[in-house]
Amino acid sequence: MSFDSNDLATDPIQRVRLLTGDVGEEPILDDNIYEFHILSLGNEIDAAIVTLENIISYLTLNPQQEKIGNVTYSQYDLKDFEKRRKELINKKVTQGNITPAAPIIIKGDRNNWCDFDFLKYK
Repeated sequence: MSFDSNDLATDPIQRVRLLTGDVGEEPILDDNIYEFHILSLGNEIDAAIVTLENIISYLTLNPQQEKIGNVTYSQYDLKDFEKRRKELINKKVTQGNITPAAPIIIKGDRNNWCDFDFLKYK
């Protein structure tokens, strides 16, 4: 089934299609694939990430190309889908209040904190 913006409020498949960018008249993946990922993963962001990985694999293995005369062109740009997948991963990290780990020093050369004694009130 193709994308229908009128169903965004009630249909999780349409929301995941919107997140992935698979909103053309002829969808890349079938609704059953979207439904499977939504049900198995439990949330729409994860489903969109995994579905984009499926789209990337599909386009890599089965490029959609058309030829007009001597000119051949692809309908979809794989780089756009990879970029969108990275954006969704970042969105998941932001929504989950998960901050990326910052590098820390596990063991330093400091034996004490005496160099901060000047901060004490007299």
